[in-house]
Amino acid sequence: MAPDTTTRLSGIVKALEGVIIPALSEADSLAQEQAAIALSHLRMMSQLSDSDVEYEQHCLRKIESLAEDLVSSASGQGFTRERAESLARVLGSRGTEATRPRPSAAKRRRNEIARAIASLVEASGIDGDESFVSTSQRLILNHGKIQADLDRSRYAAAGLDPEAGTLPQFEALMSLDED
Repeated sequence: MAPDTTTRLSGIVKALEGVIIPALSEADSLAQEQAAIALSHLRMMSQLSDSDVEYEQHCLRKIESLAEDLVSSASGQGFTRERAESLARVLGSRGTEATRPRPSAAKRRRNEIARAIASLVEASGIDGDESFVSTSQRLILNHGKIQADLDRSRYAAAGLDPEAGTLPQFEALMSLDED
């Protein structure tokens, strides 16, 4: 039986820590730095690999909820109505691929919905009612803030976020239902 991703990543981390990094010349600071960055990313990937499917499905549900809110509040003239109907069709075309336990399928579906949302926003700038433009801005900014916090929290283990200590725990954010 082949080892799972977490086990494989753990083996690579051990090889880097126990053999490869100690063998690097102390004079080669760039190699030391790059090895430390690679090690940090491998640790993070190991921590995240078990939650990939859950994370992508969560993000898909959130953007679907945003899209539903945008469709239900859309108002304006021809372009806006047309793009709202197009977004509704995208939402209605939920295939089985995005519900399978594969992160890539959910990510493709998220991207499809995001493109339809972008198209609606662009159209609303042409002939959308002022109230819809305001509502869509509020909905999209709220969604973006929640998604950014989730992503920052998810990748905090990389040690690259200067405010990582102030972020809510990833698991807590995943359990929120702020639609």
